[in-house]
Amino acid sequence: MHAMLSLDLENGTSSEKREKFNEYLKNEKWVKLPKITTTWTASFKEDINEFDIINITKSDVIAAAKLLE
Repeated sequence: MHAMLSLDLENGTSSEKREKFNEYLKNEKWVKLPKITTTWTASFKEDINEFDIINITKSDVIAAAKLLE
């Protein structure tokens, strides 16, 4: 199972905060697609269901966004 995430951080987001955001997603096993700076993918075990993947994705994005505050 895979999830894809496409996002766009606000223009006023500093490079430092973008790096922290990106590093957080990377540490959570998200992989940035080559040549596309705003799209990430993650792979999950086959026994996980769609509901759990959605919740994990939301949780990862919320936690990474807290680093922007």
